[in-house]
Amino acid sequence: MRKKYNRGFEFLKNASAVTIVLVSMGLAAYIAIAVGFFGNRENSAAVIMLLVVPPAIMGTVLGINAATNDSKNRLKRLFDAIEEVASGNYGYQISLENAREFTQLFVDFNAMVTELCKTREEIEGFSNAFAHELNTPISSIKGFASLLYETGKETESPQRLEYLRVIADEASRLAGLSGNALLLSKMTAMQIVADKETYNIGEQIRQCVILFDKDIQKKNLKVELAEDFDPLFYGNEDLMRHVWINLFSNAIKFSPENGKIEIAYSVQGNSARISVKDEGPGISEQDIPHIFERYYQVYSNKGGNGLGLAVAKRAAVLNGADIVPETEEGKGCTFSLVYTLPV
Repeated sequence: MRKKYNRGFEFLKNASAVTIVLVSMGLAAYIAIAVGFFGNRENSAAVIMLLVVPPAIMGTVLGINAATNDSKNRLKRLFDAIEEVASGNYGYQISLENAREFTQLFVDFNAMVTELCKTREEIEGFSNAFAHELNTPISSIKGFASLLYETGKETESPQRLEYLRVIADEASRLAGLSGNALLLSKMTAMQIVADKETYNIGEQIRQCVILFDKDIQKKNLKVELAEDFDPLFYGNEDLMRHVWINLFSNAIKFSPENGKIEIAYSVQGNSARISVKDEGPGISEQDIPHIFERYYQVYSNKGGNGLGLAVAKRAAVLNGADIVPETEEGKGCTFSLVYTLPV
């Protein structure tokens, strides 16, 4: 009986106007026949009503009820599948049997789970690549540490200091590579960002400037930032902090001694733009399409690990924004966060 109700309900759903017309015509024909049959009897109208109305109401209620229950069962299959994936079973697939109006939803869910499996495989591949990238700084640290140990007191003090500096720099590079790689791996697998709120992104930027104060003073840089710089942003504050840390780090790294870093804010319609501009060497046109790729470095002699911009880009995208580069080789570089103003 349920299958018959389902077919009837699907027919009503997909061709309700035709069904209404056909049912109305059928009822009219039935009433006409009934009137002809009971025409010479008293209270024929009442008899017709008793014969027609109750079965019609009951059939409608039973059909809707059966169809509703069947839809609930299909929804339960979806909820069960979501629980399976949430528990870590990324290989779970929903059967498309009797999916009916949920067919496309089930297909999209299965495609999503397949992509999750691919993401997990990419992460595993990334781990292998990451281990390979670690070899260079680790080998350098090991080599210089061994040299210091073997030479001992015979090594001149300036040389020892230089070796120690190299060890410190390479260890710092290793820590940065590890932190950014793990962060990017986490954000790549992330599709939905929780804990979003409207906050003062201007204050967050000021805090990041203070964080780099030592590096700014070391190169005697001037940072231009308006006192009333208080734009609002809707997103995850912790993730967005990585955007500014990486953009400021690059601006300081590539700025010349006694240079200037400008932070500007503009609004056009419901779109806002926060820009960080430096006076560094800029980026060539052939490098622009690749700057957000993992491990891609425009100037390898400047240090870094080629993950900073990839981290910043992913963090911005997860928060519904984008990072747009504007640069000309030899004339500095501007990176702008473009986003929709919060309501």
